[in-house]
Amino acid sequence: MNKVIYAVDVGGTTIKLARFKSGGALEETFEIRTDRSDKGANVFRDLAKAITVRTPDLSSIEGIGVGVPGPVKDTTVFNAVNVGWGTLDVKVKVGEALGKDIPIYVENDANLAALGEYYTHKNISSMVLIALGTGIGGGIITNGTIWTGSNAAAGELGHMKLRTSGNKCACGNIGCFETFSSAKAIRRKAQEQMSKGRDTVMKKADRISAKTVFDAAKMGDELALEIIDKASYYIARAIQIVTVTVDPDVVYIGGGLSKAGRFFIDKIEAHFKRLAFPNVKATPIKQATLVEKANIYGGYALVKHHG
Repeated sequence: MNKVIYAVDVGGTTIKLARFKSGGALEETFEIRTDRSDKGANVFRDLAKAITVRTPDLSSIEGIGVGVPGPVKDTTVFNAVNVGWGTLDVKVKVGEALGKDIPIYVENDANLAALGEYYTHKNISSMVLIALGTGIGGGIITNGTIWTGSNAAAGELGHMKLRTSGNKCACGNIGCFETFSSAKAIRRKAQEQMSKGRDTVMKKADRISAKTVFDAAKMGDELALEIIDKASYYIARAIQIVTVTVDPDVVYIGGGLSKAGRFFIDKIEAHFKRLAFPNVKATPIKQATLVEKANIYGGYALVKHHG
């Protein structure tokens, strides 16, 4: 029997799924809508339906790797508010919906992205992924294994407290990394400065997004360059902390903002060189290669890691 592996990336708007051959070949990717009604209870039913329609013989499934937007310990997620979940055992819920005992593994989505990136670069033993999107997530790999910590908080890099002042974070604290360098933070800074009358080519845009700011910065716009430089500075500060804590082989910049490429990486790297502890100053900072596909490859890798 030809075995298959399913990878599942649960998001607040859509759920991305992928079916792999056991050997690693990607056969299909597809999406379903995230039904957040009834505290997200219908998500498991919808997942089971999407999988069984494509693979009626569930005994051919080698395993399912699931990424969820919240802290995970073993197979339990804590407060995945974007989906409507409180604290629940994802493995149990998916297994019940499928009605069959299938190996199911669960991990925080950013950790899963880091694992996916790691399996793409097998010449390293440790790495850190900083996922820059609407918020900021992260994942830490040491000796080929996701480091989750005692309280499932390892890798919550967006909540490193970099200042004692600033905007309030969704976690309730002030001065979190996420409030300075996320896509949301970059957009907010641009809007604040424009409301103060700063001159910028961004005034011509129909709407302001982080991409608007990056595009303007690449054109040499003074305000946009200021904003991107400040965001890069705080990313470098975060990397400075990470490198003297974990000392990884490499730091990858992932998430949607990583699409800005070398323009962005070079700015981060320049600040890091000025801030870094001498022993880790040469730590490579690279653009992640998988970006949107990192989580699904991480789901595959999670099954293989446990298999």
